[in-house]
Amino acid sequence: MKCTKCGAEMPDNSKFCPECGSVVEAPVEAPIEAPVEAPIEAPVEAPVEAPVEAPVEAPVEAPVEAPVEAPVEAPVAAPVAAPVAAPVVAPAVEEPAKEPAKAPKKGIKKLIPVVAVVLVVAIIAGVFLIFGGKKEDIAPAVYHTDSELYVITSLGGSKAKTFEVTDEYAGFHEFTEDNKYIIYAEENDDDYDLYYREVGKDKKEPVLIAKDVDDFCGVSGSIDNIYYEKNGKIYVSDKKGNSEKIISDAYCMTISEDYKYMLCEVDDDEYDNYELVDLKTLDSVKVSSKAQQFRYTDDLSKFYCLTEKGKLLEYDRNGKDTTIEKDVIGMNLVGDKLYYAKENKVYTLYDFVNDSGKDEKVKEPVWDDYAPDITKYQTETVDPFWGFTYTETDYDAYYDAVDAAEEKYDAAYDKYNAVKNRENLRENLKEYEYITTYNVYYLNGSKGELVTENGAFAEISNIYDLEGEESGYGYLSVYVGGVTEIEKVSIEDIQYTSDVIDHLTENINKGYAVVKEKTINTYNVEDVSEDLSVENIKYNASGSEFLVIAEDKAKTEELEEISDYEAMCLYTLKASAKSAKEAKLIAEDIAGAFFTQKDPVTLTNLDEDDCATISSGKFSADDVYSSFIFLDENDADTFYYAADFDAEDHLATIYKYTNGKSTKIIEDVYPSYRHFASYDGKYLAIVDYDDGEGDLICINGKKTYTIESGVGGILCEGLRTAYSYSNADYYSYGSDNDDYDDYYGDYYY
Repeated sequence: MKCTKCGAEMPDNSKFCPECGSVVEAPVEAPIEAPVEAPIEAPVEAPVEAPVEAPVEAPVEAPVEAPVEAPVEAPVAAPVAAPVAAPVVAPAVEEPAKEPAKAPKKGIKKLIPVVAVVLVVAIIAGVFLIFGGKKEDIAPAVYHTDSELYVITSLGGSKAKTFEVTDEYAGFHEFTEDNKYIIYAEENDDDYDLYYREVGKDKKEPVLIAKDVDDFCGVSGSIDNIYYEKNGKIYVSDKKGNSEKIISDAYCMTISEDYKYMLCEVDDDEYDNYELVDLKTLDSVKVSSKAQQFRYTDDLSKFYCLTEKGKLLEYDRNGKDTTIEKDVIGMNLVGDKLYYAKENKVYTLYDFVNDSGKDEKVKEPVWDDYAPDITKYQTETVDPFWGFTYTETDYDAYYDAVDAAEEKYDAAYDKYNAVKNRENLRENLKEYEYITTYNVYYLNGSKGELVTENGAFAEISNIYDLEGEESGYGYLSVYVGGVTEIEKVSIEDIQYTSDVIDHLTENINKGYAVVKEKTINTYNVEDVSEDLSVENIKYNASGSEFLVIAEDKAKTEELEEISDYEAMCLYTLKASAKSAKEAKLIAEDIAGAFFTQKDPVTLTNLDEDDCATISSGKFSADDVYSSFIFLDENDADTFYYAADFDAEDHLATIYKYTNGKSTKIIEDVYPSYRHFASYDGKYLAIVDYDDGEGDLICINGKKTYTIESGVGGILCEGLRTAYSYSNADYYSYGSDNDDYDDYYGDYYY
């Protein structure tokens, strides 16, 4: 018999197609032409399981015994204990659609909900059998050997099912949104060939998308459209590998989540220009003009362009531009809110100098004006014997006069040089623009609303999204207290412009401003301690607070004598706080920190092997390898860490922390993001790792089993690097596949 969905041959009486997995629809005989005299009911004595009220024209869910000579049989959607006898109510042949169905008996009505529940459970069970019990929103785990790529289709209690994708893996792969297909690259000199396969279908050959591809852009739907770059052009391919050019001389920046639009940067020797492509019509429109700065919303509905002449433009998807403001200095997006700044006043170094601006007029000294007249120290004498006249000089007195004259000359020249130096210094100080104050606005609809006036910001373009779950906050560096409050230095006390810069560095109170729409709060960290410098800020939504990592500069100077590490402190500050004085110290002398949804986690006592003590609340663990700390994507309060680190063998024990408790998972694992993963309620790990490969095992509670040997790395969703500040770096470990390492690169803690 053949599957009615895909046409594949399959054994008789099959319940599921072995090729596509569809429930088999059995052929149903045509309605009996002979007149039916009357509806026939099954004997009351027979057990009644379920009514069938419609004519036998659709696939029958259970075997039905009907009082006709040739019984109609159909496969079931789920296992049933025994054939079910049920009454059949046949409609009149002339008007089957209008014939009222016979009402079931009272006892049968009671069984209808039970049968419905059984059918629902059976259908769910069938889906899990077909798809291996995986959640659709989690991409399958993959692993690779030296050149082979495999997908783990299911993890059983004692055995895993895997699917070999390719034996020429080039280090790139991506699943479609429904996880039904995998797109992957095979090596081809400096470029690669792009293919896709249906996951789990060993008999189906790979489909070539394109050869000599430069980059993969994305895939929409269930392999409906694949987007890629090749030779400076962007193409779209259908599932059969038929490609069509979208745009030339451009590369893809991003694609909207609904795959309706693609934003491209167009090659231009002088400016950065951008075009938006409608992926349905493949029409493109310009969404920038001579851009010096360019920003866009995540849904690709609005685009902001700051031109070289300071004009801020907003573009829509149709390429229509609207001028928001002129003479704009910088702009940035925080979430979907646009902030921009206009210059208020520029302060030069001369503005921070006390100077009357007037010096007495002096001429350059000339030595002749100061040199003593030697004749004043000479006398004429007549020789009494010979009678001639000669001159005698009092050299002692003369040289004393010369010394006195030189002192006056030098003093005059010093005065002359000082005046000239001040004149030159004034010019240099007046030309040296050091601080600019701005008026900051945020775009409310089509109108800019003032956030702060005459604000002194280190750089207005650096308004950043504050890390945290949909925080809506932005932050930027500021000079606290206002520019006019900075103490000035006397011009007579300086010789170089650097002297003024040093003075400002010592006297400027640098802090951070947190902005949300029209509200901006400025925090001077020196209100806590004059030795603090903010390094990182994160917003914790559950506590409505900011988590601030700051450097203690005084302690850092002490540490510099024995190490290169900085002395860091961790503070919390309520979002409603008006001053940094309200900050609460959580931990001192930390080597790093990251944040769960509930509590901050700190690392202290970092040693030369990058091992530290990790602490959160009452929990603490020693010898934790600081380069292996990962948060669980599905639980913000769960993280994994590697402890008992052996630096010589580079092996550690992996633990899971959640709700204040730590649980050991496995020992002697190479601590790397490509050697351990949480997947489908179980764990994957590579053990006995040596020379770039090891054994991939599945950890199911207290049971483990080997999936594959010679594995170089694992990749799957579920864990992410703990976001933090630290003195230790994260590096990639594992594969000998250079393309693989180049693709994923190094990552930092």
